[in-house]
Amino acid sequence: MSNDFGTVEFDNIEYTLLEDADYSNRLFYGGFNDADWGEEYIVEFCARAIGPKRKKVMVYWQFPAIKGGEPEDEGGYPWDLVDRVDPQ
Repeated sequence: MSNDFGTVEFDNIEYTLLEDADYSNRLFYGGFNDADWGEEYIVEFCARAIGPKRKKVMVYWQFPAIKGGEPEDEGGYPWDLVDRVDPQ
């Protein structure tokens, strides 16, 4: 069984992902609850990762989506465009 979830880069620092990205379920302005059917909103994903010196972090991605027109497969999102990295 492979546990290789890959790496991402943010601010010229490489992070090793510890899991697949999943919806953050965080409530924020401009998110799913703020959009009506057919309107654009921001979908946010996150994944645990390890940074330099084995520091634990959470990596976040934000992508525009259309309510009711979300892709069936999240593979089309530009996963190399990390939004932010927060220490854990």
